[in-house]
Amino acid sequence: MQRSWAPPCRLATAAAVLFSLGCGDGTGPSAPPAFTTSATSYTLQVVNEIPQVVIPYTFQNDGAELAALQGCSGNAGVAWWLEKQVGGGWKQAYPALCEPNPDSGVPVAAGGQYSATVTIRDGEPGSPTARISERPVAGTYRLRFGLFERVNLQTGVGFRVTDGRQYSNTFTLQD
Repeated sequence: MQRSWAPPCRLATAAAVLFSLGCGDGTGPSAPPAFTTSATSYTLQVVNEIPQVVIPYTFQNDGAELAALQGCSGNAGVAWWLEKQVGGGWKQAYPALCEPNPDSGVPVAAGGQYSATVTIRDGEPGSPTARISERPVAGTYRLRFGLFERVNLQTGVGFRVTDGRQYSNTFTLQD
């Protein structure tokens, strides 16, 4: 199925809506994963009264064509997720906040890399409500990214990746 992708210099509302559609298909990460985190274990730290963790990652485009990381928030809606391994499957646990990936997305050339961070915050200032939905927090996780391939930067058209390349390696998270 063909989906639209808005390049950094243009964010068309219709393209942003189409770009935000779709969920993981339950497949695992590719081997080796296209997205790798900087560590295999993270611990939430309290910053300004909010438990949070910043996870650096690198995307390696080993494909032969231009790929694009979807913007993870803004007009396109939530596209990136922290997923927790529960039983034999994966459950969405938290919409990830990406920095500094712009809302409009980031193109990555064939053979190229892109590095940035994802922030996981388990609350908001002054709110007693936790944001990570799967409790207890401690467990095995992965990140799921909005990833497109065969992207045409002039038309904003690309194809959503659903074959496992949209996932990071697994890692543990402690509270």
